[in-house]
Amino acid sequence: MAEVARYLSLPFANKPVIKNGVHVGFTVGVTLLHGDHTVTEEIDAICGAEQAAFLTSGPIEVYAAWSEQIVNEHKLKEKANSAMDLLFS
Repeated sequence: MAEVARYLSLPFANKPVIKNGVHVGFTVGVTLLHGDHTVTEEIDAICGAEQAAFLTSGPIEVYAAWSEQIVNEHKLKEKANSAMDLLFS
């Protein structure tokens, strides 16, 4: 089961990853807020030019599912929760 954010989750705008002038993936992340503190965990998810083009131009549901899969596979919510916990321990 995927980790649930224990703090307020803020929108994270996935940014394109460009290598040698070619769009090959996205920076995917999670940002949490508690009081005046924010924590962001992110990763450059390289999927290749063909898939990046498809994700950019295809159905938003496919892109959202892919992005959530990356968040879960790399345990970004868990890492962000842990980082925020450390701020308050």
